[in-house]
Amino acid sequence: SLERYLATLIVTLIIFISIFSFIFYAIFFVQIPLRSLYPAYVTNEDYNALTYLKSLPQGHALSSPEIGYFLPFITDKFSLLGSVEHTLDYYEKFNDYKKFFSVTTTHDERRKILKKYRIDYVFQGYKESSISHGWLKLGAADGLELIFNNKGARIYRVSIDTRSSY
Repeated sequence: SLERYLATLIVTLIIFISIFSFIFYAIFFVQIPLRSLYPAYVTNEDYNALTYLKSLPQGHALSSPEIGYFLPFITDKFSLLGSVEHTLDYYEKFNDYKKFFSVTTTHDERRKILKKYRIDYVFQGYKESSISHGWLKLGAADGLELIFNNKGARIYRVSIDTRSSY
C-alpha cells in the first residue's frame, strides 16, 4: 500500500535527518570548539611560578596565550596575551610574543618589545620555550633579570625602564 510506504519513508527520513543533525552538532559545536579552547589546567611548575609572580608588585607580564589566559586570575597581574576574543590587537601581540622568544631575535629587538608593551615581567615555561626549541637564555642584554627558576618555568623581572619613551 502506498500510504504505508510513504509513512515508512517519512519516518526513515526523520530518523536519518535526526541522526545527521546530531552528528553535525557533535562535530561542529562540541568537538571543534573543544580543540581550540585553552587548556583547563596548568602544570605544577607553571602554577608555582605564577604563585610566585603573585607576590610581586603590580605589572604587565609577557607569556604565551595559554599562560596568559590564567595569569590575571592567579597573579592579579595584567597579561599581554590571553584569548583571541579578549585581547585587543591579538595577532600583532602574538607575533611580537613569538618574535621575543625566537632564537633569531636580537637583544635590542627584545628590549623594544618590552618597551612597546610596557612589560614588567616575562614568564618562560615549556610553551614559550617551544618557540625557540629549548630554553632560551635571556638575561641582562635583553633587559631582564632572572628572579624565579623551578626547572619547569622561569620568571624574569624587566630591568630596563619600559615607561620612559611614553
